[in-house]
Amino acid sequence: MMIPPSPVRLPVARSDWSGLLLPVFEPARVPPPERPWTRSQWQRIAAGALPEATDGRWLAFVEHDRLYLHRAATGSGIYEVQFERRGLGRRIVEVLVSTSRFEYRRSSDECETLHVEAVIETFLLRRNVPDKWRMLTTLRSAESSAP
Repeated sequence: MMIPPSPVRLPVARSDWSGLLLPVFEPARVPPPERPWTRSQWQRIAAGALPEATDGRWLAFVEHDRLYLHRAATGSGIYEVQFERRGLGRRIVEVLVSTSRFEYRRSSDECETLHVEAVIETFLLRRNVPDKWRMLTTLRSAESSAP
């Protein structure tokens, strides 16, 4: 199910945020989602999003094919996602996630890969992806109950 698209707007830029933006602290690489992104999806991703368009959760902007995802409440950098042109679309070639316990509680690589994909689909592409969120909840529950 698609969420109604946001009105056409100029791409969000780092300078559109009045608060402090912190980098991804203690970054760790996680495997990128293997799926391709179409040209139209990339255009929507590259447009970014302000917190009002993401239920107040995320600030997203792109610089030089790199998507920066910051928590809106704190300005903390959680993900950096590098895209690369492949044919008519794009692929993610690198995902960095914060491992700073003060900024973010990092999960397994599998969870982080799924989370970044779900965030992109939900908040930038405006798609309803309940199966991904359910799977993420299941994976995180299993991690927290593991010895």
